[in-house]
Amino acid sequence: MVASLSNLAGYLLLFTLFCSVFFTGSINTYQLLAGISILTLTLMMVCRKKILYKKLNVNRSIVIFIGAIFITFLTSVNRGESIKYLLIWLTVFFEVLVVKSGSKYKKKIYNAFFFFCMIECFSITFQYMFPEKSISFFSIILSNQTITNMMDAYSLHNACTGLAGSQPFAMFYAYCLFSMGILRCLKKFNVINIFVVVFSCVNLLLSGKRSAIVITVIALLYVGLFIFQKNREVSRKWKIILIVLITVGGYLLLNTSIGSSLLEKNRTLIDNGDISNGRFFLFEEMFKIFVSRPITGIGPLSTFSYYNDYLGHNVYLQVLCEMGVIGFIALLYMLISGLKYRINVLKRKNATDFDFLALFIQLFIIIYGFFGNPIFSYVFIIPYILFSAD
Repeated sequence: MVASLSNLAGYLLLFTLFCSVFFTGSINTYQLLAGISILTLTLMMVCRKKILYKKLNVNRSIVIFIGAIFITFLTSVNRGESIKYLLIWLTVFFEVLVVKSGSKYKKKIYNAFFFFCMIECFSITFQYMFPEKSISFFSIILSNQTITNMMDAYSLHNACTGLAGSQPFAMFYAYCLFSMGILRCLKKFNVINIFVVVFSCVNLLLSGKRSAIVITVIALLYVGLFIFQKNREVSRKWKIILIVLITVGGYLLLNTSIGSSLLEKNRTLIDNGDISNGRFFLFEEMFKIFVSRPITGIGPLSTFSYYNDYLGHNVYLQVLCEMGVIGFIALLYMLISGLKYRINVLKRKNATDFDFLALFIQLFIIIYGFFGNPIFSYVFIIPYILFSAD
């Protein structure tokens, strides 16, 4: 029963991560997470199951960050939004602890994650190949807001978001599938695994995010230089994979409509004199807010209430702005502790694909933090905690 409860909690988290977008409008993510936490807690009480909390730095760092959210919530200018942010972190962390109470959760979670990411990437490709038919199909199962976001991304940037309905989310799922494809190739270099890598690489570009290229390149270089360098066999395969990726990626960027839209966007921004696409102005405004309330900030998710507009595109400045020095230090401690712990795990001989994927996801959050707002959406919060806590 303990193993079944662990599996149930894991599948419910992944269901929320990938499928809650279908219910937006009738039931939101907060309500869905509240429901699964109540269900899990009830089953735990019936089974008399206790959570085993490991006293590790990585787990302690997540608790400290949640504590920072609570402290900054107390002085928030919008406690309604801040309490929701606090509850989503508490709920996900609780569910993850239940997931990890099972002894064989890694393989099952990894396989389910791979399946859902593959479905998302197929939906991105479907939108690219059949734009009009895809909108009609997605309109049946997605909310009106998600469809609007999808159409805006396509009309403004020629970006395909698939079922995710958002460029950052589509990029993240494609990146995760890309990472898993590489891990599969390192184990068995065959046509199917090569297809997964190339297919996910194409979908990364289809998401229309310039940061996708930067994140992927930095993550690949980091893993290749610091994780795989001591293993000669893996290092040799890694070099072959990099050559294939550079060739395929370069061809897609320079000789297809997929890459031309990204390059055209760069040229347009350069011609307008702002390659940051307005981000530097947002950074300046967030820093001004931080200076006005440097210790606890204005409160998590309170920027709109305080500034009458949404800021962001840099999670480190956003945390400084909304959670002050307290939140910023807690964030850095959490990210560094999580990365350091995962690297130590990968040095062991019994490291699994789950552990390698965890490293890629943590690198994504850290690098994308300079361009976007990870850890402020359930799409990033759920996998981050799921693949970093232990």
